[in-house]
Amino acid sequence: MYAQGRTKPGKIVTEVKYPRSMHCWGLAFDIAVLLNGLVTWDTKFYDQIGPLAAAIGLEWGGSWKSFVDKPHYQLPGYDVDDLIKKYGAPEKFMKSWEGINVPGFEGPAKVIFKGKELSAGLLEGRTYVEIRALAEAMGLKISYDNATKTVTLS
Repeated sequence: MYAQGRTKPGKIVTEVKYPRSMHCWGLAFDIAVLLNGLVTWDTKFYDQIGPLAAAIGLEWGGSWKSFVDKPHYQLPGYDVDDLIKKYGAPEKFMKSWEGINVPGFEGPAKVIFKGKELSAGLLEGRTYVEIRALAEAMGLKISYDNATKTVTLS
């Protein structure tokens, strides 16, 4: 369905206006399957991934009866109308996340590389920084091999 109007003929049918999309509320995400470095919309791949996500508690758009959306995943138990009624806007909903405790998380940290501040956090006494942001700040290329779960910086 996502391909319609993008890589396939027809009008784009997946646009939902703010704030009606669960994506706006930070409760949903879409995936794209890479095959040999290119995005594929072949549903057989999404049909394999969807049940795995459902098994860990995510709602999969591929299991919907109307408007099947196989690249889509979201946290279950939320309704856009209820969110709008309670919070008005996604930003107010996201503010309600403040104060949520993650076991072992001690708070934000600063990492400065060549004068550029990178977002970081302290978890169980260790400083964590997003490897992609650090690699880019260092002028390095980053690649990931999913088969071996290996990040390579070059």
